[in-house]
Amino acid sequence: MAGFVQSPTEVAWRIKPATYVVCANDMAVHPDLQRILARRCTRTMEWQSGHSPHISQPQLVADLLFELATTEHDRSDVAS
Repeated sequence: MAGFVQSPTEVAWRIKPATYVVCANDMAVHPDLQRILARRCTRTMEWQSGHSPHISQPQLVADLLFELATTEHDRSDVAS
């Protein structure tokens, strides 16, 4: 239970690359809110999909995951 009450010494999004996919047709989380949340990420993409692109556009998700797994990323441009 100690992990739930201790403050982290590092947070991954500050040192690891992050990609945010804005789902432009999302009716659960407004796309404008997603764009605000995405500001901390290294890269933002926008897809014409609803809330669950892994269901409606699985090939886009698979292609993105493959690209992320096989490409070297840099966080030097992100302020901590």
